[in-house]
Amino acid sequence: MKKAIAGLILALGLCANTYGQSTNPQISLELIKSKQDEKSFVRPTITKPISEKMSITGFLELYGDGESYYGKTTASYKLNSFLSGIAQVNYGNGFNNRYGLGLAVTGQFDKLRLKAYTIPQFWEIDGKRVPRSIVGYSFGLELPYDFKLSGFGDINLNGKKGAEWSYGEIGLEKMLSKEISIGYNAGLYRKEVGKLLPQIDHKISAKWVF
Repeated sequence: MKKAIAGLILALGLCANTYGQSTNPQISLELIKSKQDEKSFVRPTITKPISEKMSITGFLELYGDGESYYGKTTASYKLNSFLSGIAQVNYGNGFNNRYGLGLAVTGQFDKLRLKAYTIPQFWEIDGKRVPRSIVGYSFGLELPYDFKLSGFGDINLNGKKGAEWSYGEIGLEKMLSKEISIGYNAGLYRKEVGKLLPQIDHKISAKWVF
């Protein structure tokens, strides 16, 4: 856990100072509470625009059992107005660090933002291939009365018994100010090996944007 926190602090520092101060990072902190401690977590997130075409986003989830953690850092480079190349690193206490390369397609329709992506292959840091091939989505929708609906989901096409749900979330936020929101969070967990239908864990959330 100490290594994970130290790694996050280092990543935040590097992102904040990379390529000068022409673009400022956006930092948020989410508190997501479930009835089950192991599914409750604190999630700091940072997004750092590097240039008009490139950005880096990273988050670290620290779970309520006091020992488990999971993090993801994604670098994105715009190839044109809707297509981007992505490089992603996953790290956590339950598996060896892994990285993958893929593509993402994005679209903006008034107050609706959509994204679909694929990372067809992952490797461990030593070059060993990981049996993991991801397709996923994310979305964000601004609603009346300062509400926001957002979500994401991943499917692993290379599971032990074929394509299976990996993880996702759906959240409904009520903005109390420009920096603070509260809301409902549905954690979408894998229900069974080889199944695409997720299991829902109902949670409450609070978020601060710095």
